[in-house]
Amino acid sequence: MAYRGDGAYAHHEGTDIDDVGRAMTVLLTDLRTALEELRPDGGLLLELRQPYVGPGMAPFGNMLRSFDCPGDATGNRVRTLDTALLAVGGAVHGDMLLWDRDAPAHAVARQLIGSLHCVPQISVRLTELSGEHRETLAFWLAEWRRLRPVLLHGDVESGRPDELYTLVTAARGRACVTTVHSDRIVPVDTTAYDDITLVNGTASDRVVIEVTGGQRPLRMTVRDERGRIIDDCERSPAPGLHIVSVPRSGLVALRVTEGTV
Repeated sequence: MAYRGDGAYAHHEGTDIDDVGRAMTVLLTDLRTALEELRPDGGLLLELRQPYVGPGMAPFGNMLRSFDCPGDATGNRVRTLDTALLAVGGAVHGDMLLWDRDAPAHAVARQLIGSLHCVPQISVRLTELSGEHRETLAFWLAEWRRLRPVLLHGDVESGRPDELYTLVTAARGRACVTTVHSDRIVPVDTTAYDDITLVNGTASDRVVIEVTGGQRPLRMTVRDERGRIIDDCERSPAPGLHIVSVPRSGLVALRVTEGTV
C-alpha cells in the first residue's frame, strides 16, 4: 500500500506499469509461467511464506508455509491454522521443527503436535538424536501419515482465534481427529464418528471428554508421547462428562466396536 500508484514505476510509457500491485501480478504470472515451462511434469513447488498468503496470491504458490517461529509450538499451530483459513489452494507447511537435544520426550512431541494439522517439516539432525527422541519422532510422523487424509483433506473446525485455537477438530467421513491444547472439555460424538483420535497437547495427564449421541462400545487405546501403549480396554461411556487418563503429549484412539447400546 505504501507504493500504490507510485509514478516511479512508469519510466517507459507503454512498458512499465504505474501501479505496484498490478506490476507484481504481471511479474509473478510471468515467473510462474516460465518455471512451469521448465517443469512441465507438474513437479513445480513454489513456496509462499505466511505474510504473503491470501486470495490474491493463491494462483502463484502451491506450498504455503508458516512464517519463522523456531521452537515455538504454539506459534506454529496458530500460524499454520491462520494460513489454512486464508488459503484457497496449496498445501500448508509448518515452520522447520527443532528442539533442545536434552529436552524430555513430551517436549519433542509437543513440537510435532503443533504441526499436526499441516505438513510438518523437520530441521534436526536425525543422526544426532537420542534413542528416545528418535522413537518420539518416528511415532508422531507415523501417526501423521495415518491421519493425513483427515488432517489435510477433512473439514476443520479450528475454534476461536482469540484463544489461539486451543481445540481443533478435523473430520472426514466417519473419522475425526481433535487436538486439545488447554484445560477444556472435548466433545466426543459417538454417533457421528466410528474412529476418533484425541491428542493431548496440554500440560496435564488427562483429557475431559463430553460424550454425546448414543452409548456405544468403544475400544480405547491410550499411548504416551513415544507411542507406548499405556492402556487398552473396552468401555461403553454413557452420554455426559468423563475423565480419560492420557499422558501429556500423548493420545487416545477411540474406535466403535458395535452398535448403540
